[in-house]
Amino acid sequence: MTSKKYSYRKLDGTQRRLHSDEFLYCVDAPASAFENEFSLMIWRSWAALGDERPAAIWFRHRADAEPFFTEANPGTRPSLWWHYTWPQLHPGVEPPDDIAALSRQRTPEQVAAQQSFLQRFNLLTAQERKALPKQPRAAKPKLSVIKGDARG
Repeated sequence: MTSKKYSYRKLDGTQRRLHSDEFLYCVDAPASAFENEFSLMIWRSWAALGDERPAAIWFRHRADAEPFFTEANPGTRPSLWWHYTWPQLHPGVEPPDDIAALSRQRTPEQVAAQQSFLQRFNLLTAQERKALPKQPRAAKPKLSVIKGDARG
């Protein structure tokens, strides 16, 4: 069996070749992309059981997985990022319950929620800020001043 090969051009312009099911796991690739789909099932079950092996996989591939994923999906992060990197960046601050699952589900509402959350914590890269549409600023409510006695 030959290994599937993937490549991408890093932001600095260099080419990077990838051919690892572990890497595909880190970027939320569909099961059909894996050479061995059984590995994906095992890693997901380990993660659900709180096993540390998926964290080791994430940290081994994170340097390549994050830019690869964010270039293709600006304003979002892969699910393993939410499980292992987010807690290191903001200990004690929990993201909304379903935000880590957003990477796999990808509805427009879920993507917008993840973008908003990352923006609130100033975690968008410069490239992501350029790629994302500008959010209109919320209008400030107009306050009326009523002269007279407020008691009625």
